[in-house]
Amino acid sequence: MQIPGVGRVDFLVQGRLILEIDGYEFHSSREHYRRDRARWNEATVAGWHTLRVTAEMVLYHPEQFVALVRRALNR
Repeated sequence: MQIPGVGRVDFLVQGRLILEIDGYEFHSSREHYRRDRARWNEATVAGWHTLRVTAEMVLYHPEQFVALVRRALNR
C-alpha cells in the first residue's frame, strides 16, 4: 500500500494504523535502515500511528500480534 509522503507500507488497517512487519534480512544495510527510519518519521509527522513488529511475532506468536493490533485500534 502506498501512502503519499510516506511511501510503501506493509499494511494499513482501518485507514488509520500502519503495520510494518520487520525482518532482519531487510534491515541488513545502513542505507535501508536510514530510509526506513525516514519513512517512519514522515508517517509520524503526518499523524499516522505505526506499529512495528517482528516477522517472528507474526509467524510464531500470532495471538500476541492480533492482541497488539486490537489494543492499538481501541485507543
